[in-house]
Amino acid sequence: MFGSAIAAGTAFIWSLRHQTALGITQRERRRYRMKSVHLALCYAGFAANRSGKAAWRAGQAAFYCCAYDVITDWRNYDQEAFIWFKNLLQREIPGRSANIAVRLYEDERNGILDFDGLSRGVDALEFVTGMMESEQYLRDRLDFHQLGIVMQIVDDVLDLEDDLRSNEMNCLSSPRALLYLQTLLAFDVCALRQVLPNSQLLCRVVRSAQKKAEKLVQIRFGVLENFQTSVAIQTNRYAIKSGAK
Repeated sequence: MFGSAIAAGTAFIWSLRHQTALGITQRERRRYRMKSVHLALCYAGFAANRSGKAAWRAGQAAFYCCAYDVITDWRNYDQEAFIWFKNLLQREIPGRSANIAVRLYEDERNGILDFDGLSRGVDALEFVTGMMESEQYLRDRLDFHQLGIVMQIVDDVLDLEDDLRSNEMNCLSSPRALLYLQTLLAFDVCALRQVLPNSQLLCRVVRSAQKKAEKLVQIRFGVLENFQTSVAIQTNRYAIKSGAK
């Protein structure tokens, strides 16, 4: 709880500090601040320990990810906003993390993301856990690439209706939507919870997305199979894991 409060407070403060530079309007302020805080609460779950430093870094990472969404989705890749964001990254955070964010921006703007945009999740996980100094901890204990893919599917499932309304990238708009829903449903939340000591909220968010995914499968495809034991699903998971396109 203490760590979550630090993460949320840090994200909120950084959001206030930079809202003018990002051109956040009066109408956008509540959405912008809440997005940053909600991301911070989830990112706190990626910490390798319960230290205040990890929580502070989670809040900082959350602000950067929120700002990234502003300049890409809200501002439609506005070049002036991106230059400001790039300069802030390079001034405030380690070079590797800054480079990940800049490369992702360029790939997304040029439409060259893999797996119907799910590769964003791997990049985002590298960025966040790199800032939180927990990346190697996760790589040693979990399939890091698969976790990043699943986290992006979670985001796409929960944001499906908003993304469709605003014509934003979402993996469920792809002909491979069923594969991605199956991948999410096959994900072992309990294993994640055992590895990450502060992931209660993060795991609740994943479970919420899994419940919605079950309904989407029933509505869109008319059948809900036992995804955990399906050989076909396991094959698909390994195809995504290995980098097959």
